Amino acid sequence: MTVLAFALARPAFEGLWDEALAARAAEDSYSPDWLGVVPPLLLAVPLGALVVAAGSAVVHADAAAGVSGGEDHRRLPAREAWRRLRPAAAGVLVLYALRAALLLAATLAAGVVAVGVASVLELFTDLAPFRMGGPFETPAGLASVLAPVPVALRIGFLLAPAAVAVDGVPARTALRRSWSLVRRRRVWPWFLAAAVLGAFVAVAVWLSAWRAVTPLRPVLREAVLAHVTSNGYAAEAAATVLPAMTLTLLCVTVCLRPVQTLLTAVYVRLR
Repeated sequence: MTVLAFALARPAFEGLWDEALAARAAEDSYSPDWLGVVPPLLLAVPLGALVVAAGSAVVHADAAAGVSGGEDHRRLPAREAWRRLRPAAAGVLVLYALRAALLLAATLAAGVVAVGVASVLELFTDLAPFRMGGPFETPAGLASVLAPVPVALRIGFLLAPAAVAVDGVPARTALRRSWSLVRRRRVWPWFLAAAVLGAFVAVAVWLSAWRAVTPLRPVLREAVLAHVTSNGYAAEAAATVLPAMTLTLLCVTVCLRPVQTLLTAVYVRLR
């Protein structure tokens, strides 16, 4: 995915480098505009999301088999294990797509409602939510307005993959079953505590590892300049993106199996 992202962004990097060389030849200052690089890089995000979702679906299917008393697929030959895991993994992947669509629709609906309320307030009162100091002025303020609804739905749908993997129910049935289990009053505090604790641990691990690899970034930049390209902007981006991608995959690899097993165990217990 990283290689694809840099391949798509190569023309933008070359444009930045040519402009920098021209400014240097004219002995003029130059401030690069990175906005042209971002869209090509974002084109690779769907591929990365698909890879992570597919891997997560397989791991969740395997975790469900272990928690629910099924056979440990890690003791089987790879082809046989994949044959047995494939139906559950395919169902979980379909669920991921449906859940993502619902969360996107909820976010858009929350945005429409928030903008409508803000427009009414600006029209009939002295408040200015779209101007300086308003909640729509900064990305953090906008996120605080849009986040509550999709976050609540995301927590409510946490057990849906386990329902598909353990019981083999369709995606819509799994979403309804997860919501009915999670919305119990005695369950919400535990889920909120687990979500906050898990997020804190994941962020702490990622930031600690990032600080550990920061001294290696100049070495990586020089290696890219020496063996890949003479474009300083591409080398600088590679020295930032490659460690970030590696650490993200490392965190996913370390955390995914325990989290999936825990969610499956919670589903079996509540069911």
